[in-house]
Amino acid sequence: MNRAGAQAWLDSYVAAWLSYDEDDTRALFIEDIAYRYHPYDDPIVGREAVVASWLGGVGFGGSLDPRYAPHLLGGLRTSRR
Repeated sequence: MNRAGAQAWLDSYVAAWLSYDEDDTRALFIEDIAYRYHPYDDPIVGREAVVASWLGGVGFGGSLDPRYAPHLLGGLRTSRR
C-alpha cells in the first residue's frame, strides 16, 4: 500500500464513521477483522460484528470534522489472503 492508497482508506473510514452508512462501513473491513476501539479492549471479531457495533453506536451527525493522514506504512496488511 502506498501513501495515496492509505489516505484513500482513511478518508473512506472517516466518511463511513460520520455517515453511519452500513454498506460504506462494511466495505472498509475484511471478513475476519479483529477491531478494537482502544488498544487494550477485547477485539470485536468479524466484519458483521464490527458493522453492528458501529451502527449501534451514537452517530456524530456531521458534528465532527476529523482528519487523518498516514505517517508509517510498514507492516500494513494489503491483501485478503
